[in-house]
Amino acid sequence: MRAHRARLAGAPAGATSRDSLQSLERELERILRRNPLSPAATAAYLCLTMLELQRLRGLLAVRSMRDAALVAA
Repeated sequence: MRAHRARLAGAPAGATSRDSLQSLERELERILRRNPLSPAATAAYLCLTMLELQRLRGLLAVRSMRDAALVAA
């Protein structure tokens, strides 16, 4: 998580977090596969679940704004 935060902090002003989130997701998947029965795997699974929920929330927000724009037009 520290490395992920450092990557985000060091990113240029116009950069998006997409690349950083993808690298975090790959790292969490690697931890989950390497240590399937460890507490680290549990934490990695929960983090992956949170990332997926964040992605879903973003998609729902975009969809609701698009639908609101269609109704207003």
